Amino acid sequence: MNNIAKIFIFSLITVFSSIYSNIVWPGFLVTQQIFTSWFIIIISMIIEALFFYWLLWNISLLKALLMSIIGNIASAFVGATIMSLSMMLWDFLFAQIPGGTSDWFNIIATYIIMYIGTSLIELVTIKLIFKYSAKQIWIPVFLGNFLTYIIVALKMFSRWG
Repeated sequence: MNNIAKIFIFSLITVFSSIYSNIVWPGFLVTQQIFTSWFIIIISMIIEALFFYWLLWNISLLKALLMSIIGNIASAFVGATIMSLSMMLWDFLFAQIPGGTSDWFNIIATYIIMYIGTSLIELVTIKLIFKYSAKQIWIPVFLGNFLTYIIVALKMFSRWG
């Protein structure tokens, strides 16, 4: 990548960050809930590992747990950046259509987009590292992440949060 492209990308990130630095934005709220819900993530990683173990049949429980941990680490580090930027883009393009940044439509869309995005990051990571086909691993990945996002959403919208 040449220097002009790097400067352009940095400028876009800086502009988006500057525009949204003074508002409460649903992507930040969801990300904050996920990172402060470490105990939920640990439990859902164990359940996801059990899904791998039951659905892939010929792997050890240790390997299933390792797959879940590595996929979630990649999803956390890569997803924190990519999902934050993609949600800023969503907010920039669509937030005012239904009724504002903190409208229920945007909060639900944030959860759905972040769920799909982090699940795909995890799926690709596990596929590349452990050499399974996406067809073999998509059910455990999407079920494990669905469980995490449902619990985090319940936590965020209940008296727990």
